[in-house]
Amino acid sequence: MSDETAPGPTVWSMPLVLRALKSGPPLHTDALEAAAVACMRVWHDPRAAQEWAPAFDAWLTRQIRKVARRATQASKWRAAEEVPGVTVTCGTATVRAYPPYQWQPVSLLPKALADLQVAGTDYPDAEELPAPGEHQARLWLNPHLTTLADRPMTTGKAMAQAGHAAMLLWWAMTARAQQGWHEAGYPLAVRPATVEQWQELLADPLVPAVRDAGFTEIPAGSCTFVAVPAGGRSELSGRSLR
Repeated sequence: MSDETAPGPTVWSMPLVLRALKSGPPLHTDALEAAAVACMRVWHDPRAAQEWAPAFDAWLTRQIRKVARRATQASKWRAAEEVPGVTVTCGTATVRAYPPYQWQPVSLLPKALADLQVAGTDYPDAEELPAPGEHQARLWLNPHLTTLADRPMTTGKAMAQAGHAAMLLWWAMTARAQQGWHEAGYPLAVRPATVEQWQELLADPLVPAVRDAGFTEIPAGSCTFVAVPAGGRSELSGRSLR
């Protein structure tokens, strides 16, 4: 078989769907937080160790890709809710996360999800964000990629990156910190770091950092998020994920 006709590698992706009705559009940071929490909850849902286990096993042995879509009509959102998954609401945003699906070389994504838009998933943010709560993990966004930057990430892209950050944080935590975060429901806050914060956190080899693969929007290797447990560096296991 020639290279031209050989099938491409199998790619798996976790779908995220943002409820984005025109009557009540979400805010950017709320969408990122809801996406990150939804990723954690679907990953640790009992079904992930049962009927979803083969999909998660296949996904976790590859790149943990995620693709955000938006449901702008109530009927499309209702159809998306019928596909097994987990729904999370944070502030103005509601996101439903699903177990991974094979995306390439042949897409096995359910039609109710495949029909939703990927492009254009971008929303404004609140004028001012409150300080993170003491019980919340912190997902710090690269200050050069915020909605105020010259080259920001769209809401959809940032949703996927926030989901990556939450997962990497979980792997970096001590077992005790993992248990506490799980039992609390994965409380977290997404905030843009200051330039000084960003440089300090990025220099710490134990703080997990998300580096993009470069498929969309930003160059490969770009660092999008760093993540810190609610209890700070003391809740990190000491295993470097970089």
